[in-house]
Amino acid sequence: MRITPKIQLVFRDIGFLLTLNELKDFSDSCATTKMSPGCNQCTNCNCRSLLLRTPSDKIDLAISKKELDQIHELINETIFRVEIQV
Repeated sequence: MRITPKIQLVFRDIGFLLTLNELKDFSDSCATTKMSPGCNQCTNCNCRSLLLRTPSDKIDLAISKKELDQIHELINETIFRVEIQV
C-alpha cells in the first residue's frame, strides 16, 4: 500500500492537509471563483463577498478578492514546489 504524501497549507487561521491532487482541485476552484461575476465592478477588494469551495465538501470560505488572489498564488506556488521535488 502506497501512502500519498500530504501538504499542509495554512491560510488566515485555517489549516488544510491536502494531497497534490487536492491542491490542484483547490487551484481550479480559485480560478472558477475568480470568474464569478460578483466582484468584477467592485472597487472594494476587502469585502468578503466571494465564496470559495475548498477540497472538503463541507467547508467553503467567505473571502475577499484580494484574499482570493493571495490564496490562489499560495496554492500555485506550493504545487510548483512540490512538483519540482518529485
